[in-house]
Amino acid sequence: MIARIADQLFWFGRYVERADNNARLLFVTHNLALDADLPAEDVWRPVLITSGEHESFVTRHGEEATADAERVQHALTWETESWVSLRRTVAMARDNARTMREVISLEVWQGINELHLWFDTAEATALYAGHRYDFYRHVQRATQLILGFTRSTMLHDAALDLLWLGEVQAVTGKPP
Repeated sequence: MIARIADQLFWFGRYVERADNNARLLFVTHNLALDADLPAEDVWRPVLITSGEHESFVTRHGEEATADAERVQHALTWETESWVSLRRTVAMARDNARTMREVISLEVWQGINELHLWFDTAEATALYAGHRYDFYRHVQRATQLILGFTRSTMLHDAALDLLWLGEVQAVTGKPP
């Protein structure tokens, strides 16, 4: 396997897992904000810190915005300036998948491509605006479906090992 494909497989797994993790983090924090009697800054600032976006978010939006639930969620969901936003992470996973279509299965390609295209639909925008719970759940289900397709439809060879290596790295934050 050439190094370019190995690198893309690793990062594809990493990006899909990051999208899943960030959707879960936003989902849980959104529910926490509704249920807990905490100041908004104590709820949303940790999300920015955990995602590694605190410094760049403050640079773009100002320190006072860390207490604004809508701005934080919007930045971590839609902003392409944010390296960890759901939209950008899914786009980067799709870009990697597009350039190595001969290695991944059709189902994996279709799953990531559909999720990527869904972000540009009126349905996604409306779901985000009206039913945040369902929006984050949709992203979670789609990423889990993609990860399930990788395990069930791809050959269990070096390509799948590299993809899962990226997924493990995304979960643990350190090399396996």
